[in-house]
Order: sequence, then structure tokens, then C-alpha cells
Amino acid sequence: RWNIEKRIKKIESNIENYAEFALLAFVAVPFPLTGAYTGALVSYFLEMDFQKTVTAISIGVTISATIVLLATLGLIQIPKI
Repeated sequence: RWNIEKRIKKIESNIENYAEFALLAFVAVPFPLTGAYTGALVSYFLEMDFQKTVTAISIGVTISATIVLLATLGLIQIPKI
């Protein structure tokens, strides 16, 4: 039993370490329903730290806006599906 509890704690710490990065990557993808509001809702349900959430969402929105700007200016091409 102690071995299982030790593994659970290790997994939980890994999830906490990568949760902000996963949220940033989710918000940074310029697809419908992957923006700041959905990211905030996800972070609320996962009970993430507020300051880390704001930082991750801000960086993600900036990356997404940069991708859309570059595509609009024709500097990058988005493949047609």
C-alpha cells in the first residue's frame, strides 16, 4: 500500500508541473473553442493556481495571435484540410 501511495504522489507532482504547459499549448492553438475563455474554464475545473493560469493563458493567447497574424499577412501558409 505504501508503494502505491508513493507512486500516486509522484504522478500528482508530475501533473502539477506540466498542467500549466498543457494549458498554454491548448490556448496557443488557433482553433475554435481553444481560446482564453475555454482555458480559464478548464483551469477553474482543475483548480489550478490563479497566477500561473493567468500567465499561461496570456502567453498562449499571444502565441495564437502571432500565428493568426502571420497567416493573415501571408508569411506562413496553413494547410487546407
